[in-house]
Amino acid sequence: MLTVRVATVLDEDEIFFLLLEMAKENSDHKVSVSKSIAAIREIIKIGGAAVVEDGKRIVGSVGVSPQSPWFSNEKFLGDSWFYVEPRKRGSRAAVMLKKAVQVFADRVGMDLVLAVFSTVAAERKSAFFARDMAFLGGAYRYKSKGI
Repeated sequence: MLTVRVATVLDEDEIFFLLLEMAKENSDHKVSVSKSIAAIREIIKIGGAAVVEDGKRIVGSVGVSPQSPWFSNEKFLGDSWFYVEPRKRGSRAAVMLKKAVQVFADRVGMDLVLAVFSTVAAERKSAFFARDMAFLGGAYRYKSKGI
C-alpha cells in the first residue's frame, strides 16, 4: 500500500540514492554528492519535500523550493526533483506526490511550477503535469560538439 508524507531529515540518504537513479535517466551531467545532499537537506528543512512509501521503502519523491524569475522579485515554488522509480510508475505514486506539493503550495500561498527536464518519455511526463496545470513552455537542449 502506498502512502505519502512530508519528508524528514531521516529520509535524506534514501532520497539521495533514489535521485541518483533519476539522474541516470534524465541527464548526462556528473552528480555532485555534496551539492545534492545540501539541496535535499535545504528543501526538507523548509517542508518542501514529500515522499511516497511502499511499506517502509521510499519509491518516489518530490522537492520544491521558492524561486523567482531573473526579472522579478516575486516568488513561486519550483521543483528541484520529481521522481518515481520505474516499477511504481503505473501506480498512483506520481499523483500522490503532485497532490502533496499542490497542498504545500496552497498552504504557503505560492504558485507551483513543475518542469519536465528529461531525456526519457518527456512527452508522457509533460502530459501528466498538464492534466490539472497550465502549460508554461518547454526546454530544449543543444548538445555542444565541443570544438
